[in-house]
Amino acid sequence: MKRTADPLADADEHWIQCQIISVYDQRRVPGTVLYAIPNGGHRDAVTGARLKAEGVREGIPDLQAIIGGRHPFIEVKKLKGRLSKAQKKRHAEIREAGGEVFVTYGFAKTLELIEQLGLIRKASQPFLRAA
Repeated sequence: MKRTADPLADADEHWIQCQIISVYDQRRVPGTVLYAIPNGGHRDAVTGARLKAEGVREGIPDLQAIIGGRHPFIEVKKLKGRLSKAQKKRHAEIREAGGEVFVTYGFAKTLELIEQLGLIRKASQPFLRAA
């Protein structure tokens, strides 16, 4: 069996994001905010049209943080994930407007980023919520 540094190496983006939010909730640095932007998922046509009219936009990153006046976005991908054309376009628009967008691949890299951004306290073992 191949060993990997990422404890969620085979996890999909949903589970990676759930675990990241769980770690954030456990190790949050006061004065920071991290939240999901629920743009994905399958919806019926009527709900999709209503959400689009309300401002839901294709390609928006999964998470947004607020840290010391910065508002970086984080796109969470599984280890072998790829950005869609819509995500590439939207990320470029955000950057052109002066925003920050980070793209992470896998749980370990996402955890590393939120630690580097100052969203969570460092710990030797991250807390993983039971499935």
